[in-house]
Amino acid sequence: MNSKPIPTTRTLVLRWMACASIVCCVACADGPMERFKDCQERVSAGAALDKTLDCFSADSQKLLVALDRVESESDGTLTYLADRDQLLDVEIDPEVEPDITGRLAILRTVDGHAVVMVQEDGDWRFDALELDRFWTPLVEAWETE
Repeated sequence: MNSKPIPTTRTLVLRWMACASIVCCVACADGPMERFKDCQERVSAGAALDKTLDCFSADSQKLLVALDRVESESDGTLTYLADRDQLLDVEIDPEVEPDITGRLAILRTVDGHAVVMVQEDGDWRFDALELDRFWTPLVEAWETE
C-alpha cells in the first residue's frame, strides 16, 4: 500500500498563506500608470523630499538627496531644483500604452517625450536622470552663458 503522508494543519496553513500573499502582491501592485499618477500628485503638491523619495529610483534618490543637502548647506544660495514640485509636471498620453519590458517601463507624454520608470523593490519608480525637466535648469544656465 502506497500511502502519502497527510499534511499537517500547520503545513496547510503555511501553504495557504504563501499562495494568498503571492496573489495579494500580484493583485495589489500598481502598474506604471497608476504609480505615475500617485507620485505626480504627491510631488506636484509640494510634499517634502522625504515623503516623495520612494517615487524615484535608488540612483535618483541619491542625487536628489545630495542636491537637497547642497541647497540646505548653502542656505539656499545654490539651488538646482527650485521647482522640484514641477519635476513630474507632464501629461501622459492616454492613447499610448506603456512600453513595458521586464523591469523597465516607458510612458509617452502628449508631446512625445519619454518618461522612464524602473521597477525596484516591487514598485515602479522614476529615473529622474531621464526626465527632461530634471535637466532644464542646467540647459537654461548653459544657454545664458
